[in-house]
Amino acid sequence: LPDIPLIRRAGLGFAVAVLASFAGGTSHGFRPQLGEYWSLVWTVTIYSIVSAFILLTAAGIRSSLHSQVNDAVTRRAGRIWLVRGFGLTAIGLVVLVAKVSFHQHFNQNDLYHVIQMGGLYGVYRGGRTLCGVAHNRWSTRA
Repeated sequence: LPDIPLIRRAGLGFAVAVLASFAGGTSHGFRPQLGEYWSLVWTVTIYSIVSAFILLTAAGIRSSLHSQVNDAVTRRAGRIWLVRGFGLTAIGLVVLVAKVSFHQHFNQNDLYHVIQMGGLYGVYRGGRTLCGVAHNRWSTRA
């Protein structure tokens, strides 16, 4: 049986990441219109990013240490996906901090978000594998 608290923790982590995305997009896209409320929206963005990172990291560590699968090959595959996901997240942060930019309309923020999409997929795929939920790219169910 799947580890329900772990799945809830990971699900909450992804839900908080959605909140961070929504608040971040709002703060970037509507800064002039937000006026004095911009700093509040930006604060929600930052706290959501940190909370999502903590929840997803905790879920990743727990799923890696207490895997729901007995097969060593599957456990290894799940851990590799987690390493890829968190590795891409780290690369994205380096790109963001180093202000790597290809074009004025595709700057470090844009590049970070593209990289982060891959990172979140890796964390999702790793957690799913380690929780014993088989990955079938053609299935719409769990």
